[in-house]
Amino acid sequence: KVPSVEELLRRHSELRGLDDGAAVSADEKKRAENAAALRKEIGRYEKEGAEGSSGEFRNYLSLKKSRGIKAESAMLPVLIFDEAGKPACAGMVDLSGTVNGVPALIGISLAERMSQGRAALQLNLCRLGLMQSYGKACDKLFVMRLLHGSAELSEVPVLEEAAYALLRECLPSFRAESPVKPQDSGSGADPAASGTPPHGAGGWQEAPEQAPEEKAAPAPEPAAARSGT
Repeated sequence: KVPSVEELLRRHSELRGLDDGAAVSADEKKRAENAAALRKEIGRYEKEGAEGSSGEFRNYLSLKKSRGIKAESAMLPVLIFDEAGKPACAGMVDLSGTVNGVPALIGISLAERMSQGRAALQLNLCRLGLMQSYGKACDKLFVMRLLHGSAELSEVPVLEEAAYALLRECLPSFRAESPVKPQDSGSGADPAASGTPPHGAGGWQEAPEQAPEEKAAPAPEPAAARSGT
């Protein structure tokens, strides 16, 4: 079993002596449960065409139409590989597809407030997993916040170097001089067989609202692309 994206984010915060909200409140736990249920609702719709009944789901359909979102995959397990081609981290992509024709990844959240620094790192790690596991292009990242009475889509910056810096900091199998580049589609291990269950693997994690913003130090420009595993 490999660590999840969420576990790496916690480790990243612990190394800096930051409180990443290990002791969450009852409200936060409830919100996380509701978010997981909403993701399943959206996943069933995108995979099977089964419409959900919640207000948040209706807001999802409305936002999807108004912002030009076309979902190609939902609740997609991904793996990030180390320089030797071995699975090093597992995650879950809530939605991948296009936004106004641009290849994009979208994280779904029910949080009214969130740490933008953590959001950027989480989505950028999932982006690496999406590219490495499936060879999919991903030019933009978004957070889709679906509240009972409103919905919004916010863009998050692509910070590939910062994602690699976090991986090198938290995983001994990564070395600074040889970061992993996206592999050809179909050449990696099966993300679904990584041993990390979907809930632990990620999806959008409902982090505590008070989590501090932080920026990872930029990493050197990635070297030559890895040819596969």
